[in-house]
Amino acid sequence: MLRNGVWRWVCFYCLPAICQQRPPVIDALKQRVLDDLAHLPNYTCTETIERSTRGARSRSFEDVDRYRVEVAYVGGKELFGWPGSDKLDEPDLTTMVPGTVSNGEFALLAGLTFNSPSVVFADVRENLIDGKPMLRCQYRVPVSGSGWILGVPGQQAQIAYHGSMLADRERLDLLAIDSAADQIPRSFGFKTVWRSVEFARVKIGESEFLLPAHATLRAAGLDGDELKNEIRFSGCHQYSVETEIQFEAVDASTTRTKVGAPKVPAAASPPVESVRLPAEFDAELDLESAIDSDTAAVGDPFIAVLRRAVTKDGLTLIPKGALLHGRISRLDLVGGRRYLDLRFLYFDAGGQHVDIGDRDNSFSGYIGGDVSAREPGPLRSDGRRLRLTTDHSVILHSRLGNTR
Repeated sequence: MLRNGVWRWVCFYCLPAICQQRPPVIDALKQRVLDDLAHLPNYTCTETIERSTRGARSRSFEDVDRYRVEVAYVGGKELFGWPGSDKLDEPDLTTMVPGTVSNGEFALLAGLTFNSPSVVFADVRENLIDGKPMLRCQYRVPVSGSGWILGVPGQQAQIAYHGSMLADRERLDLLAIDSAADQIPRSFGFKTVWRSVEFARVKIGESEFLLPAHATLRAAGLDGDELKNEIRFSGCHQYSVETEIQFEAVDASTTRTKVGAPKVPAAASPPVESVRLPAEFDAELDLESAIDSDTAAVGDPFIAVLRRAVTKDGLTLIPKGALLHGRISRLDLVGGRRYLDLRFLYFDAGGQHVDIGDRDNSFSGYIGGDVSAREPGPLRSDGRRLRLTTDHSVILHSRLGNTR
């Protein structure tokens, strides 16, 4: 839930679930899904997470923030990284996206559901939807065989759940899965938790595979407040980086972060120059990447151009015109105003790569229009929308210190 502009942390994970008997058509659907997964190559997609909330007395949801990450399916596991980064090696999405998130939608949920020894299927029906024969069935997973872990700060619990599936009757393509949590511990503060995933066939290489296209997570608190995550996947392509899979023996209750976490070697990066930067320096920058809160997301990369060289004792350390690379680190709506913060990573000048990501960096400068930041810190708009064009400039304040 959102409290005073801060997301209350809660996350939902997938672990293998368990099943007892299946109607024959379910066995056929299961085999179709598992065959697809067995032939699925390592691949990556862009995952966009849009979060919103509404109060108990409100009829509509209000946007809060948007995150964008790269997610990869490698060796049967999900891995995450920032767009444009040279590696995807984070198995735990919550380390990158604070607040309410869930995993498993990308590629794991279908496999865990159908490759499980104790899910109970019931009420299998065939009907027409838009003139096409469809198969819809209900299912239920007891807590003893559940792979759904609900976590809040200091607590987590394996929970039972139920839901339904929709599939194309002729092709046996899985189209959607939804699930609702049962008997949520009252101490967690949630009355209902519901999630759904929609699937579509996507071409990767020369073949088509059934992949998640859109997912929704909704949760209602005991106080009546609701939160919603809309998750979309796009730009899917084969992930060609060689992978080294390493398995560690860990407690099964913590599988979402530790079991079988693959480690992906980083792609080649530009050479890092041995440049001894001043303990403190300021740099005036012109934005080369426009930023619009209506379309941008936390995690999006940006580029700015250095107006004047960074010098020390008469020597040029970073030349004028060098490109500063970074990413958006904050873009949320608080009290009707949009806030923007940036993470500065490195300068690039004709192959010279100067890392500043481990320094204490902030920015300021008059931006113009309805956006300004005369003191170091996040930019703040006067309304819901914040827009920066390539005409805008900022002043980078860089000091030795820890990463923000």
